[in-house]
Amino acid sequence: MIYIFFENVGIGMRGAVSGILAYVLSPGIKKVDSQSGEHIQVKFIFLKKTCYF
Repeated sequence: MIYIFFENVGIGMRGAVSGILAYVLSPGIKKVDSQSGEHIQVKFIFLKKTCYF
């Protein structure tokens, strides 16, 4: 998609932008021990609430 906005973007730049976006938008996943057992905590950077599974 970045090559739509910029004509002469190399494959290295596209890879770098894709990697940065994937890192920023991916959720943080942790295993958390609680009184009711072990849960998986998923936290996104753009959400205020934390999801538990």
